[in-house]
Amino acid sequence: MGTKGAIELTPKREAAVAEITGLMANLTIITRPEYSEAERLLGLATDLKKAITADFEPAKTATYKAWKAVVAQENGHLLIVDTSIGELRSKMKARMLIWDNERIAAERKAQDEAKATAKAEEDKRLAVAQALEQAGQADLAAQVVAQDAPVVAPLPKAAPLAQNSTLRDNWKAKVTNRDALMRAILDGKVVEPPNEPIVVIDMTVLNRWAKAMKDSMAVPGVEATNDKILQQKGR
Repeated sequence: MGTKGAIELTPKREAAVAEITGLMANLTIITRPEYSEAERLLGLATDLKKAITADFEPAKTATYKAWKAVVAQENGHLLIVDTSIGELRSKMKARMLIWDNERIAAERKAQDEAKATAKAEEDKRLAVAQALEQAGQADLAAQVVAQDAPVVAPLPKAAPLAQNSTLRDNWKAKVTNRDALMRAILDGKVVEPPNEPIVVIDMTVLNRWAKAMKDSMAVPGVEATNDKILQQKGR
């Protein structure tokens, strides 16, 4: 590949551009394997861009005028690949949005079905208790009403309650297995209510990591950014 005249890609590289961009343009993302294929093509396209840049590097460094002409042609080739990458990313984003909506809909359906089942069981139990009470079996009716109540351990004998005092329920949550809770949230088995997250990210810790590791920080879902702060130098 010389520096005079138009700089062209090698036939092998031209074929690679046509093949990869064609595959990306024609790929339809419906299934998980197709999504994985899209990720593979993105990797190939990224490598192709690096190869194109390497192909043009000798010509760019020959002379300044030649360099400007080469860059213009390089950008033209890269634009073709970038356009295909952008189109493919849009397809991937659209498919992921569909999958997310389907998952949320399935979770809501499961919750609604569980609530309906629980209500039906409760109505059935209350109907049985009412029938027993009407039949004069009040004690048995009370047992039916209380049969699903949680078992409460006997209270230790202490001073008797004051007159007109009663005991009321006071339920609280206790985390016994943090890893199991996190896995349930990630798997979608536990859905966090809007504006009421169960897990709160400790940004103090993450900021300390970013300050220590800088651009080498590699934490999934977290990006280290460098927001420069203006400071005055000492006189």
